[in-house]
Amino acid sequence: MDVVSRTHPDVCVVVAGRREYEGASGDIVFAGTLPPGRVRALYAAAEAVVVPSRWQEPLSRVLLEAAGAGLPVIATDAGGNAEIVVDGETGSIVPRNDPLSLAAAITRFLDAPADLRGRLGEAARRRMEAVFSESAILRRMESFYEGAMERHHGR
Repeated sequence: MDVVSRTHPDVCVVVAGRREYEGASGDIVFAGTLPPGRVRALYAAAEAVVVPSRWQEPLSRVLLEAAGAGLPVIATDAGGNAEIVVDGETGSIVPRNDPLSLAAAITRFLDAPADLRGRLGEAARRRMEAVFSESAILRRMESFYEGAMERHHGR
Protein backbone atom coordinates (compact mmCIF):
# COMPACT_ATOMS: atom_id res chain seq x y z
CA MET A 1 0.00 0.00 0.00
CA ASP A 2 2.97 2.32 0.46
CA VAL A 3 3.58 2.22 -3.30
CA VAL A 4 -0.10 2.54 -4.27
CA SER A 5 -0.84 5.38 -1.84
CA ARG A 6 1.95 7.53 -3.33
CA THR A 7 -0.10 8.04 -6.48
CA HIS A 8 -3.55 7.29 -5.05
CA PRO A 9 -3.64 8.68 -1.50
CA ASP A 10 -7.45 8.49 -1.40
CA VAL A 11 -7.60 4.69 -1.80
CA CYS A 12 -8.97 2.74 1.12
CA VAL A 13 -8.33 -0.98 1.46
CA VAL A 14 -10.54 -3.21 3.56
CA VAL A 15 -9.01 -6.51 4.56
CA ALA A 16 -11.52 -9.21 5.45
CA GLY A 17 -10.07 -12.20 7.28
CA ARG A 18 -7.08 -12.68 9.53
CA ARG A 19 -4.61 -9.88 10.01
CA GLU A 20 -1.35 -11.47 8.93
CA TYR A 21 0.90 -8.44 8.60
CA GLU A 22 1.49 -5.94 11.37
CA GLY A 23 3.61 -3.50 9.34
CA ALA A 24 0.79 -2.38 7.05
CA SER A 25 0.56 1.30 6.30
CA GLY A 26 -1.72 3.52 4.27
CA ASP A 27 -5.46 3.65 4.60
CA ILE A 28 -6.09 0.01 5.52
CA VAL A 29 -9.03 -1.22 7.57
CA PHE A 30 -8.72 -4.69 9.07
CA ALA A 31 -12.30 -5.95 9.31
CA GLY A 32 -11.45 -9.40 10.69
CA THR A 33 -13.46 -12.50 9.90
CA LEU A 34 -16.90 -11.55 8.62
CA PRO A 35 -20.16 -13.44 8.09
CA PRO A 36 -21.20 -13.90 4.42
CA GLY A 37 -23.74 -11.06 4.49
CA ARG A 38 -21.09 -8.55 5.56
CA VAL A 39 -18.70 -9.80 2.88
CA ARG A 40 -21.40 -9.28 0.23
CA ALA A 41 -21.83 -5.72 1.51
CA LEU A 42 -18.10 -5.16 1.03
CA TYR A 43 -18.33 -6.44 -2.54
CA ALA A 44 -21.18 -4.01 -3.19
CA ALA A 45 -19.02 -1.10 -2.01
CA ALA A 46 -15.80 -2.20 -3.76
CA GLU A 47 -14.35 -1.26 -7.12
CA ALA A 48 -12.15 -4.35 -7.25
CA VAL A 49 -10.98 -7.25 -5.12
CA VAL A 50 -7.31 -7.97 -4.48
CA VAL A 51 -6.33 -11.53 -3.52
CA PRO A 52 -2.59 -11.71 -2.82
CA SER A 53 -2.49 -15.45 -2.19
CA ARG A 54 0.86 -16.72 -1.01
CA TRP A 55 -0.09 -20.38 -0.93
CA GLN A 56 -1.44 -22.55 -3.73
CA GLU A 57 -5.16 -21.76 -3.58
CA PRO A 58 -7.03 -24.75 -5.06
CA LEU A 59 -10.02 -22.68 -6.25
CA SER A 60 -10.63 -19.53 -4.24
CA ARG A 61 -14.22 -18.93 -3.18
CA VAL A 62 -13.38 -15.24 -2.75
CA LEU A 63 -12.45 -14.97 -6.43
CA LEU A 64 -15.67 -16.70 -7.46
CA GLU A 65 -17.76 -14.46 -5.20
CA ALA A 66 -16.02 -11.30 -6.43
CA ALA A 67 -16.49 -12.28 -10.08
CA GLY A 68 -20.14 -13.11 -9.38
CA ALA A 69 -20.53 -9.63 -7.88
CA GLY A 70 -19.18 -8.14 -11.12
CA LEU A 71 -15.86 -7.07 -9.69
CA PRO A 72 -12.51 -7.24 -11.44
CA VAL A 73 -9.92 -9.17 -9.46
CA ILE A 74 -6.20 -8.61 -9.03
CA ALA A 75 -4.72 -11.88 -7.82
CA THR A 76 -1.42 -13.67 -7.57
CA ASP A 77 -0.57 -16.60 -9.81
CA ALA A 78 -1.06 -19.17 -7.07
CA GLY A 79 -2.90 -22.44 -7.46
CA GLY A 80 -6.16 -22.11 -9.38
CA ASN A 81 -6.37 -18.31 -9.33
CA ALA A 82 -5.47 -18.03 -13.03
CA GLU A 83 -8.31 -20.45 -13.85
CA ILE A 84 -10.78 -17.87 -12.55
CA VAL A 85 -9.06 -14.57 -13.39
CA VAL A 86 -8.16 -14.08 -17.05
CA ASP A 87 -5.30 -11.60 -17.09
CA GLY A 88 -6.29 -8.44 -18.94
CA GLU A 89 -9.85 -9.66 -19.49
CA THR A 90 -11.44 -10.05 -16.05
CA GLY A 91 -8.65 -8.55 -13.95
CA SER A 92 -4.93 -9.10 -13.47
CA ILE A 93 -2.71 -11.99 -12.47
CA VAL A 94 0.67 -11.12 -10.95
CA PRO A 95 3.55 -13.28 -9.69
CA ARG A 96 3.15 -14.71 -6.21
CA ASN A 97 5.25 -13.13 -3.43
CA ASP A 98 6.00 -10.06 -5.56
CA PRO A 99 4.52 -7.04 -3.76
CA LEU A 100 5.87 -4.54 -6.30
CA SER A 101 4.09 -6.33 -9.18
CA LEU A 102 0.93 -6.43 -7.08
CA ALA A 103 1.20 -2.69 -6.35
CA ALA A 104 1.82 -1.96 -10.04
CA ALA A 105 -1.28 -3.95 -11.05
CA ILE A 106 -3.40 -2.11 -8.47
CA THR A 107 -2.07 1.23 -9.67
CA ARG A 108 -2.75 0.33 -13.33
CA PHE A 109 -6.30 -0.58 -12.39
CA LEU A 110 -6.84 2.67 -10.49
CA ASP A 111 -5.37 4.67 -13.39
CA ALA A 112 -7.60 2.94 -15.97
CA PRO A 113 -10.69 4.78 -17.23
CA ALA A 114 -13.90 3.96 -15.36
CA ASP A 115 -15.45 2.35 -18.43
CA LEU A 116 -12.53 -0.09 -18.75
CA ARG A 117 -12.79 -0.98 -15.06
CA GLY A 118 -16.51 -1.57 -15.57
CA ARG A 119 -15.87 -3.81 -18.60
CA LEU A 120 -13.40 -5.90 -16.58
CA GLY A 121 -16.03 -6.39 -13.87
CA GLU A 122 -18.75 -7.26 -16.38
CA ALA A 123 -16.43 -9.75 -18.10
CA ALA A 124 -15.68 -11.30 -14.69
CA ARG A 125 -19.40 -11.68 -13.99
CA ARG A 126 -20.08 -13.23 -17.42
CA ARG A 127 -17.16 -15.67 -17.01
CA MET A 128 -18.43 -16.66 -13.59
CA GLU A 129 -21.88 -17.42 -15.02
CA ALA A 130 -20.55 -19.26 -18.07
CA VAL A 131 -17.89 -21.36 -16.36
CA PHE A 132 -18.36 -21.51 -12.60
CA SER A 133 -22.08 -21.12 -11.92
CA GLU A 134 -24.05 -24.07 -10.59
CA SER A 135 -25.90 -24.48 -13.89
CA ALA A 136 -22.66 -24.41 -15.93
CA ILE A 137 -21.06 -27.04 -13.69
CA LEU A 138 -24.18 -29.23 -13.82
CA ARG A 139 -24.22 -29.03 -17.63
CA ARG A 140 -20.58 -30.18 -17.77
CA MET A 141 -21.24 -33.00 -15.31
CA GLU A 142 -24.28 -34.20 -17.28
CA SER A 143 -22.29 -34.09 -20.50
CA PHE A 144 -19.46 -36.06 -18.92
CA TYR A 145 -21.80 -38.79 -17.62
CA GLU A 146 -23.77 -38.94 -20.87
CA GLY A 147 -20.51 -39.39 -22.78
CA ALA A 148 -19.35 -42.08 -20.38
CA MET A 149 -22.66 -43.94 -20.76
CA GLU A 150 -22.48 -43.69 -24.55
CA ARG A 151 -18.93 -45.06 -24.54
CA HIS A 152 -19.90 -47.87 -22.20
CA HIS A 153 -23.00 -48.89 -24.13
CA GLY A 154 -21.34 -48.46 -27.49
CA ARG A 155 -18.90 -51.35 -26.90
